[in-house]
Amino acid sequence: MAKDVIRPQNVHKYIHVPVAPKNAAANFVSQNLPLAAMFLKNKSLSWACAFFAVQSYLNEPYIKDPSDDSQPAIFRIIFSLVAIVTAYLDLLFPSMNTPVAALTQPNSS
Repeated sequence: MAKDVIRPQNVHKYIHVPVAPKNAAANFVSQNLPLAAMFLKNKSLSWACAFFAVQSYLNEPYIKDPSDDSQPAIFRIIFSLVAIVTAYLDLLFPSMNTPVAALTQPNSS
C-alpha cells in the first residue's frame, strides 16, 4: 500500500534558483545621502554616509552583481568625504553676517 502513495511521475527534483539581488533602493540612498548632507551641511548625516560608503566598499566583493551598473564603492567614499568637508567648511570660513537682532536694536549711546 505504501508503494501506491509514492508515484515516480509525481516526484520532481528540486533545483535551487537564487533570487537576483535588488539593490535599487540601497543604491539610491547611498548615492543621494551625500548630496543631502552637503545641501543641509549636516555633520551627523555626512558621517553616516561615510560609514555607509565604507561598509559598501568592504562588502562590494561579496554582493556585487556583474550586471549592476551602479557607481563603484570607492566613488561613494570620495563623495562622502566631500560631504564631510562641506559640512565642516564653516569652521574654515566663518560667515561674517551680522545678526538681525543687532540691526534692529537702537544704539544705546
